[in-house]
Amino acid sequence: MGFSSMVVPPRTKQIMVGSPGYTDPHYLRTGIACKKNDVYSLGVVILELVTGMEAFCPKRGQLLTTMVSPKLREIADGGVGVAGMVDLRLGGEFDWEEAKVMLTIAGLCLQQSPTDRPSAAEIMQTMKGKINSIDSRLSLPSPAKGRH
Repeated sequence: MGFSSMVVPPRTKQIMVGSPGYTDPHYLRTGIACKKNDVYSLGVVILELVTGMEAFCPKRGQLLTTMVSPKLREIADGGVGVAGMVDLRLGGEFDWEEAKVMLTIAGLCLQQSPTDRPSAAEIMQTMKGKINSIDSRLSLPSPAKGRH
């Protein structure tokens, strides 16, 4: 009986792709992918919805997160500056408390360290608990039974 040679396929490196402005800077620095990378991207989407601005401004060559992060810190420290962050096209017609909650959530999602970011369940719980217009009966979908 002889030894057979085993062919080991070369390791493939997984590459995460993303659009400018949405990709977690922690992932870009470390190459380590985790669930909290998506939480970061959610924070960017929330910022886009509240501010009416795009994640990346090609004219300025700037990321939305870079432009608004000082203002997000002010909001986290006391709610100052919320009105100045909301999309001007709304003409001031918005719920200040809802905007503050959403901007606070965005700020938490954009924390530098993924371990400091909330989970999706925590985000949903915060929205349900602090935004009156969200039906308190909303919940995360449960996994389908019988699927493998």
